[in-house]
Amino acid sequence: MTLYTTSQKELFAMIISVADHSIGLRPSRKPMKLPARRVSDEEVAAITDWLRRRAERVRRGERPVTHGELRRLLEGHGFHLASPDGNYIDIVRYEEQRVGLLGRRVRRVPRRIGRMSWPGEHQSVGIGEIKRVRRMCRLTEADGVDSDAFYDRAAVIDAFVNTYRTLLRRLARR
Repeated sequence: MTLYTTSQKELFAMIISVADHSIGLRPSRKPMKLPARRVSDEEVAAITDWLRRRAERVRRGERPVTHGELRRLLEGHGFHLASPDGNYIDIVRYEEQRVGLLGRRVRRVPRRIGRMSWPGEHQSVGIGEIKRVRRMCRLTEADGVDSDAFYDRAAVIDAFVNTYRTLLRRLARR
């Protein structure tokens, strides 16, 4: 499971509310009145509800696609295919570079990421090749892009959540 639609700020607020036993409570209209102590089952139910609204299963695995579909998927993530040479093509990412006397002009310069096989637009891409291209472009689950985010353009996992997911998983077991 992972949190897709949760920012670092929302996660922090949830953890603080769990620590001070206020998760799931509505703010009191009377600021001086402290809320009554709740049963721990109510707090667990509130945490479960919070997670149920934000967490989804991570989908792993590659799907069979054609080279043309892979081109469109990569373009959706900012990568382009250029300079075909025989049965190979370069994977590039365009970067802006300032040129001119005062650096006023901006020029898009392709930066080569790697190479992949290219037998034709309508040929199928092997699963191993898809995995290799995703690793090369840093579009793997470890980089915050699971299969849903890669193939369906779902939301990319928040960088904080992705960085500390093993820590969060350990905390969840306690």
